[in-house]
Amino acid sequence: ITPHYSFMAGFPTETKEDMAETVRFMARLKQENQQAVVWKINNYTPYPGTELYDVAVQHGFKPPRTFEEWSRVHFYSEDHGGGYDVRF
Repeated sequence: ITPHYSFMAGFPTETKEDMAETVRFMARLKQENQQAVVWKINNYTPYPGTELYDVAVQHGFKPPRTFEEWSRVHFYSEDHGGGYDVRF
């Protein structure tokens, strides 16, 4: 059995250290099983109507005004109120 792992980061209350811990965990999974498939980290996107959307707004998220803006949004992007951009 070849395990496949997928991850998400950039949640409203997540810290840089939390993200670093996720990356360390990903590396450990691959080290422990060379056959494991570790996918990229996906960025959390706050969608209207969800509980985490409200949390993101409380933490400074500025919702996009157009559909085009929604195509490139995630919580920590500079354009939408986050302090830093999460890219792995």
